[in-house]
Amino acid sequence: MNHYEVTPIAQGIAQQSNQVSDRMAVFIADELIPLMAGFWHKSANQLNSNLRGNALAFGAMLKGLSANEIRDAILFLADKDPDREFAPLPQELKKICLSRREPAAEKKTFIASMSSLEMQVCTKCLTGQVAKTQQAVDAELSAMIESVYAKGGIVSGERGFVPLKSLIQG
Repeated sequence: MNHYEVTPIAQGIAQQSNQVSDRMAVFIADELIPLMAGFWHKSANQLNSNLRGNALAFGAMLKGLSANEIRDAILFLADKDPDREFAPLPQELKKICLSRREPAAEKKTFIASMSSLEMQVCTKCLTGQVAKTQQAVDAELSAMIESVYAKGGIVSGERGFVPLKSLIQG
């Protein structure tokens, strides 16, 4: 056999699969699979015995992700679940990479102005849902403010909606 017939594993993977770039194939064969075999010893024989097939599967599934994202996902999974016995499937690894890529969803707050709440109370007074007394208006307004806070909102502004004042009797 001459040396031209021998193809390193990483080059063979890239040539036989248009889905995996040369750099990704080298990363998978030289770093990813040995890293996973080191963390999850029970998977070492399975990963190494079918190195080409595993490299193709991981390469196709992890296409578009950087080596750093993949490496970080492996380290995250190893730290998160130290009792895990087997290496992750390519789909599981991709899911972890994508979830770590997305920024944490921030809780969105909303702002309700005091005048808008007073307008709503005014509407309830005009439709007869709330009595036109100072106590009833104050109780309804307090309930609305608590509702805004309970939903994670903020109330801004001060009381002073003139039409509401003119509706209140005595």
